[in-house]
Amino acid sequence: MSLPAAWSSGSRRRLFVVLLVLLVAFAAGVSDADAQRASTASKSAATPDRARYDVTLRADADGGHWTGRQRVSLRNASARPLREVYLRLWGNGEDGCGTPGAPLPPVTVTHVEGGTPGPLSVDCTALRISLPRPLARGARTSVAFDVSLTVPGRNARFGREGAFRFLGNALPVLAVHDAEGWHLDPYVALGESFYALTSDFRVRLDHPSALKVPATGLTRTRPGRPGRTVTLSVADRVRDFAWAAGPFRTAAQTTPGGVRVRSYWAPGTSAEGVRLNRTDAVAAVDRFGREFGRYPYGELDLVMTLTAVPGPVRHGRGQRCVVVGPGDVRPAVAGLPAVEAGVGRTGRSSRPATVRRTRTTSSTRPAPAPSPTWNAPSAPPPWPASLSGTPTSTGTGVSTTADFKKAAQAMTDVDLTPFWKAHRIR
Repeated sequence: MSLPAAWSSGSRRRLFVVLLVLLVAFAAGVSDADAQRASTASKSAATPDRARYDVTLRADADGGHWTGRQRVSLRNASARPLREVYLRLWGNGEDGCGTPGAPLPPVTVTHVEGGTPGPLSVDCTALRISLPRPLARGARTSVAFDVSLTVPGRNARFGREGAFRFLGNALPVLAVHDAEGWHLDPYVALGESFYALTSDFRVRLDHPSALKVPATGLTRTRPGRPGRTVTLSVADRVRDFAWAAGPFRTAAQTTPGGVRVRSYWAPGTSAEGVRLNRTDAVAAVDRFGREFGRYPYGELDLVMTLTAVPGPVRHGRGQRCVVVGPGDVRPAVAGLPAVEAGVGRTGRSSRPATVRRTRTTSSTRPAPAPSPTWNAPSAPPPWPASLSGTPTSTGTGVSTTADFKKAAQAMTDVDLTPFWKAHRIR
């Protein structure tokens, strides 16, 4: 089709120039928008990341007191310069800054290098360390400090029971900064405040040879000084590190899927209870691997001691749960009761209580959530299907509440809004 005669060649050139300018402007606008979104995402990136913890600790005669040195190497993943880091001392959560009988908190940090420590805050569960200079995006630094761990006199994840010591949430770990700022949630006894990015741990535990020490990661032992043993553990892409110490009996079994399950139990624990829980653990690892994503670490430790709680107490890295993958959900939309819904699918709902702790090489650390009111029977029909995709898609990253709710809603035509509202999931 030809242009009207009134359209001269000059007019056509002007039209072409105008269109070209508009096209360039549009492209520039799109580019600027993309750049702005990328910049915003970079500034809100969770940081510090790619951390490595190198820890050397020595236990006293009964494993109730551990002292040594810890070094944390970290990277700034955000476009914002990192001017400080925070350590979370979750082991102080129950006792705060001390009790009348124990004036010092269970976890203490001294002789800090690589930064200037401030006063303890958040009831002695947070320690700010100012860096000597702003850390640019992609740059690394490290801080080191002496650490002292005194196991509290209570039967808890960080506590003791008879001759056995449990050190969950004992090691100081880095707090997370993202679009919401620093996450310095207070400790809560019912539920979990813990939020951490995946990190690598290299831990050396020097202890009396009479004590067996199951720990997060792939472990091996070697002789120490006379009467002592050194347990060495390597744990990559995990969110926390835990161990136990005591005169355990031990056994190991490899699942058909290739995961080695090492079991530890106290003398006097019901033989039938030990058998049932070992059977459940071996079956659950492979079943959860099929349903929720393959367990990626190769080894899992199951620690059992006597407990008065009726029914099974399954501990992953927290209260009454078995963790099915390394992905973190924050806040804990897929937290304790949600995972309990998956645990219930193993087929046993009640037995004589024999499990006290289960330590595995992955660590899921949700933030505070309304878990006390969220029971497995109340989970909506699409729950197992929606949960199954979360560990696989999240991997070792972080899934937000919005991400998880979106995934769950995509699995069903039923409006889940009343469910989220009823359980205060926002």
